[in-house]
Amino acid sequence: MLRSLRSIAGVGMLFAFVACDPPADATTTPEPARLRLTGSPSEQRVAQGAVTLFTMTIERQSFAGPVTLAADPSTIPTGVSVDFDPATLQPGITQAIARVSVAANAPVQYVAEPPLATIRVLAAGPELLRDTSSIRVRIVPSSLAGITLNATPADFTLLLGESGEGLVTLARQGNYTGSTAVQLIAVANMDLAPGNAIDHSITPVAGVPDTWRMRFSTANPDKLQDLIRMVQLIGGRLPFTVRATPQGLAPVDISVMVAVTMPTFAVTNGAARIEAGTQSTPPVSLFLQRSSRFTAPITMSIENAPPGITGTFSPNPALDDKTELTLRVAANVAPGTYEVDVLATPAANSGAAERRSRVAVTVTPTIPYRITVADLNVVAGSEATGAFNLTRLNGFAGTVSVGFTQILGIPLPAGMTVALTQGPLTQSAGTVRVTTTSATPPGTYSIQATGKTAGFQDVLQTFSVTVQAAPPPPPPPTSIVTRIAIEPRDAEVTAPATQQYSVALYNAAGARVQAETGGSIRYTSSLTTVARIDSVTGLATGANAGVTTITARYLLNGVLVQTDASPLTVYAAGAAGHYGSATISTNNNNTRTLRAGETLLFQLIVRNVAGTQVTSGVTPAPTVTTSTGNVSIAPCTPGVGPCPNFAGYFFTMTASPNATAGSTVRIRYDVMGAGGEITMTIVP
Repeated sequence: MLRSLRSIAGVGMLFAFVACDPPADATTTPEPARLRLTGSPSEQRVAQGAVTLFTMTIERQSFAGPVTLAADPSTIPTGVSVDFDPATLQPGITQAIARVSVAANAPVQYVAEPPLATIRVLAAGPELLRDTSSIRVRIVPSSLAGITLNATPADFTLLLGESGEGLVTLARQGNYTGSTAVQLIAVANMDLAPGNAIDHSITPVAGVPDTWRMRFSTANPDKLQDLIRMVQLIGGRLPFTVRATPQGLAPVDISVMVAVTMPTFAVTNGAARIEAGTQSTPPVSLFLQRSSRFTAPITMSIENAPPGITGTFSPNPALDDKTELTLRVAANVAPGTYEVDVLATPAANSGAAERRSRVAVTVTPTIPYRITVADLNVVAGSEATGAFNLTRLNGFAGTVSVGFTQILGIPLPAGMTVALTQGPLTQSAGTVRVTTTSATPPGTYSIQATGKTAGFQDVLQTFSVTVQAAPPPPPPPTSIVTRIAIEPRDAEVTAPATQQYSVALYNAAGARVQAETGGSIRYTSSLTTVARIDSVTGLATGANAGVTTITARYLLNGVLVQTDASPLTVYAAGAAGHYGSATISTNNNNTRTLRAGETLLFQLIVRNVAGTQVTSGVTPAPTVTTSTGNVSIAPCTPGVGPCPNFAGYFFTMTASPNATAGSTVRIRYDVMGAGGEITMTIVP
């Protein structure tokens, strides 16, 4: 039996502890220290940009020390991070959370079941106790991963023999990097294989990623006619689908519509008035109203023309939207109205059908005179004159009245007048004058001169008037002055008192500058019945009660550079108790700057309506206020401090030491019937 005794000092007592020996047949073998690590669950799926959690459990055997967890870096996939909470399990703690975070751009295989990644976790205890376990993750694409498609254009209109091309572009989302197959599919129930009505294809654009070129073309007129009839049954357009199949993701479809049309055109009717024995002057303009992009040549001819009437076209065949028909009438054709058929035949295999139109030809008797007018050029806003000649035929000596319109009776353009300077013509020559305004649109106008004489057909002659745009005004001169300030502002006077105005000039940096060489100030009053102002000196004189705007303009070599304006209120003459005017006078009546911490003495000069200065007895007393607390205003006590010891209304203006340099302060002064405002600038 083992006995142990322990004595406690200073107590004088003895305690005995007795332990019993084990039985003779019992043996004691200490358990070895061991560490075991397990992770749960065994595997998880985690998406790009997401986080998943595992539970790490340790088992201690025959030790109670701390255990540290760490992930083997060589087993952690790219774009993945692992951390533990807690990273060190203190005695008594058996579980930690392993947080697996996957970056949004972590590599991923775009397949149904991406491979598992095994991450080895290391547990380290005292005395070189170690164990390992594994957690496995399957990294799948982000829920945001995908693509979008765009087709430009998404609508096509094709004519026979025409091709159309567009681009299909793919935009990737959620860091999707997988490969994508793109198809162009005709979704209508019809045969669209190559060689039929519409050929279609889609091919990658070399050197440009995620971009494909789609192409549609038509070539077979018979097939195209059948297709047009079919398309009309399904709403006039043929639908195609662009299908993109991204690896590992669902297909994405967009629609592309193709409208198919046969080319068409129409020929306008025309009319001509022709004197027997002459030709149409000017020719008859026939317009070919082609469908969009139809450019095939069209051969023109006339049919069923009455005897004695012939015609030629220029150009022929017509290559654009217009051709000119010159008609000739033999001298023996009786006056009257005839019709000429016009046949328009498009080029073979163009797919368009021939068209017909008619030209009404009015044959008139031989005219007694002819008109000749010279073409004119005029600048909008000015006028021009030209020769007008009247050639008399067969002894005609009558008076001719002439009027002017645009061809086909269209009114003259805005602001234009055309007239003979002589009125009705009794001679063989005259002068035509064209007058325009700045509102007359530039362009060339076909003007028709119409001569009228009793007992004869009207005589027509066309000439052109070309209106040129007026040259733009000269640009404003380059000036160092970028802002001006009129002073005082919001002034008040009682008629007939005067108010002196001045102007400060500033550059782009805000510094005050002097007028440049060639610079000048001009003043105006918007209502001279309220107040007049000398345009040069800036002295305004009140006239009648009301409010007028005083405007100052800075001119450089006569060209406006900057303006500023302020209202002037004028009270009626003889208003009871009103004074005429008031102004602030600082040093040399010039100082408009104040340093921080500085005190400035100034005088408020009050004058009656006769212009005489009033130095006392003003009721109510004049007031001066400031727009900011950084500057204070105080009335002077005569003989105290900087205040003079003589009559007058003196004040001090003090800027606080912390007033901001460059800031401006508005100083308002008011007297019954008079007042105004000046601006002070705080300077360093």
